[in-house]
Order: sequence, then C-alpha cells, then structure tokens
Amino acid sequence: MLNMIKMDMYRMFKAKSLYVIWCILICLLFLSTWLIKNEYQAAVENHEEYRNETVEEGEESEDDIVFGIQTVVPTEVGEDITVFDMLFANIGGKDIALFLVIFAVIFATADIGSGYIKNFGGQVKRREGLIVSKALALLVFTGLTLLITFLTQAISNFIVLGYLKWGDTGSLFRYMGLQILLHFALAMIIMTISILARNNVFSMIFAICLCMNMMVIVYSGIETLVKKIGLGNLNLMKYTITDKIGSLSMNFSSGIMERVMIISLIYIVITAVISMYIYRKRDIC
Repeated sequence: MLNMIKMDMYRMFKAKSLYVIWCILICLLFLSTWLIKNEYQAAVENHEEYRNETVEEGEESEDDIVFGIQTVVPTEVGEDITVFDMLFANIGGKDIALFLVIFAVIFATADIGSGYIKNFGGQVKRREGLIVSKALALLVFTGLTLLITFLTQAISNFIVLGYLKWGDTGSLFRYMGLQILLHFALAMIIMTISILARNNVFSMIFAICLCMNMMVIVYSGIETLVKKIGLGNLNLMKYTITDKIGSLSMNFSSGIMERVMIISLIYIVITAVISMYIYRKRDIC
C-alpha cells in the first residue's frame, strides 16, 4: 500500500499538467483581483452598492441559479476588500473547482489511458489499494491547490489593491477547511465518473458542466418526473456538492457545518466504494 501511495504521489508531482493548472490558476486569481478592483472603484464613483445579498442556505430557488461561473465579492461600498472577500468570491463561484476537476480527470485516467496500469495491476493483491492511493493523491492536490489559492490571493490583494486585510480570520480558516473537504468530495466524484466511463472527453465535459451548473437541467427533469409520479416535491440541488460549494456562507453555523461535513463524507465513501468495485471487477491487466 505504501509503495502504491508513493507511486501515485510521484506520478502526480511529475505530471506537467499539475504545474500548468497551478500557473493558470495563479494568473486567473491576479486577473480576478484586478477586474474586481476596477469594478469596485467604478461602483464607488457612481455611489452604487457593490454587493449581492447573501442568500441563506435553503432559500435559493431555481431562478437564483446561475449557469457558468460568477464571481461576486460581498463588500459594501466604502469598505476595504479583504482576502476573505476575494476567496469567498472565487471559491464560491467554483473557479477553483473547475481547475480541480480538470486535473482529477487527467490524473484518474492517466495510467489507464497509457496502459501503464498493466505493469503493476496484476501484481497487486488487493486492487482497492489503487483507489486509496489515487484518493490520497487527490486529497493532497486539493489541499495544495486551496493553499496556493489562499497565498496567491493574499499576494494579489497586496499588489493589486495596495493593501492587505484578512477579514475575520476565524471564519476564514473554518471556511477554507470546509471547502477543502467539499472540493475533495467533488474530486472523488469526478474520479469515479472517469474510471467508470474510461473516456477523457466525456469525463471532462461532465466535470465542466457540473461546475457550471449545467446539470441543473437533469436535476429539474428528475424532480418533475418524481412530482408527476406523485412522490412529492424533491430538490436534488440541495444535496449536491457543487451547490454546497457555492452556497456556503462566510459565517455559517455549526449546524450547517455538520450537515456539509456529513454530505461530503457520504459522497467520499460512496464514490470510493464504487471505484473499488469497478477496479475489482474490471480487467485492468
């Protein structure tokens, strides 16, 4: 098991796509900060309120769902934009999630697509270990990506805005910790889809659609069907990881934190079990 983990870690850090994704992410964060600065200054000059009211979890409707990626900074006119504000905007807008799922697809299928898995797949006594090692590698990637996001955002705030204010640090670290768990659950979902489909193009399209709320169309169709059958009203969006990433507020209660943690862990366990079953039954040698 330890050798498999070392192998996947080595394979991940040797992948050029890892550093390309991180470089693009860093550039995007600087660009986002610059655009927000210009938009905020224009709002101040026009004496307009620059913010969208935060919608409490459970209050959003289908009309509130935005297709694509939206970056909204929750800063009032006259206040300084903090690092927490920018992180909330970029992470909640699923900018970071988009980069995460793209790498998850590439990493999960790299050894399958190249045929490299045949070199060691038959020597492994328990193939479940292959999934555990991939999952741990994705967990490390998720943590590092959010850490890079945090550091880059602080630097870009200092360079672009000309000052560095953190915001509520207690809430900031709680928010970042919960988002790491949510993003890891999302990476596990995409890894499972990639292993099941064995098709990078389909998996990539599915992952991007998931981050851009395009799957809402599918959810609505299922909800309508359930309602017509007479099984009552169903709101699938409330139980999706992408919704939790986008709807998590800056100052969430302990009840919301527990709910989000439980949902994330359920997704992680289910996707891991499904991936293990696929590897155990599929001929990978």
